[in-house]
Amino acid sequence: MAGWPPLTGRCQGFDAVYSPAEVRLPECGVPRLVTIHDVQALEESLPWSHTRQHQIFRRKWLQWLPKVIQEAARILTVSEFSKQRLVSLLNAPAEKIVVVGNGVSETFTTAAHGVPPKTRHAIVVIGGLREKKGAAATLAVAAEIASRGLPFTIEIYGQHDATWAEAAKAHANVRLHGYAADEAVANALRCATALLFLSPYEGFGIPALEAMAAGSPAIVSNAASLPEVAGDAGIVVDPADTSSVVDVLARLAEDDEWRNDWIRKGHERAAYFTWDRCVDRLVHALRDVTT
Repeated sequence: MAGWPPLTGRCQGFDAVYSPAEVRLPECGVPRLVTIHDVQALEESLPWSHTRQHQIFRRKWLQWLPKVIQEAARILTVSEFSKQRLVSLLNAPAEKIVVVGNGVSETFTTAAHGVPPKTRHAIVVIGGLREKKGAAATLAVAAEIASRGLPFTIEIYGQHDATWAEAAKAHANVRLHGYAADEAVANALRCATALLFLSPYEGFGIPALEAMAAGSPAIVSNAASLPEVAGDAGIVVDPADTSSVVDVLARLAEDDEWRNDWIRKGHERAAYFTWDRCVDRLVHALRDVTT
């Protein structure tokens, strides 16, 4: 930051410097590449955008992020959605931005080879019961399931906000789990009716692809990057249309042919998102600024 000596002398022999955008480095004399996953901090139309916490978060990002974008030779991000938001919100030059994507761990692909149970009445949610992961929409689905007398349970993995965890106690069909190892989550997905991912904002949304890789249909919200990531292999829904979401869940449980078609398309989609491909795109970006 201000007053730091330049790193030029320490970067002798370097072709480039690559770091997360949050790691603000002094002048180093070689091209710098940074990763920016998303710019959720700068969004002003999200349900939580006008909270005091978000406003503080936004001000902090605006103090350093424009300068990083100006200095960077390349900005790496994970989706076309995030690229366009960088351009729209920060006037980042589109030609500087490289979409490298994300990859799916082989743990989830391996789980697909397991044999699922004959009855599938679990719905998996990844990311915890939090406002930023669509908690209100998820609990609305739980209430609709109960009102229809459907036998589903909603299994939620991750960190839970205290307020929403308390609200979940009113729903007998909701089960809260903490963080779990990839193996446990992959097996839960393999045995589930579907992944339910009603997040209002994701820079990428890797749980959708993890579900597809594991052999579970992915139901995702029609917001932010999720339609892009899911492509035509995910079931894209309006999180506010609870009745339609539950209709989809009921059909997946009853119609094996329809469910298997989504599983097939999901496998094909997830197979494209490998870490090797991400590395190839990263290496290409590095070579592009050093040759």
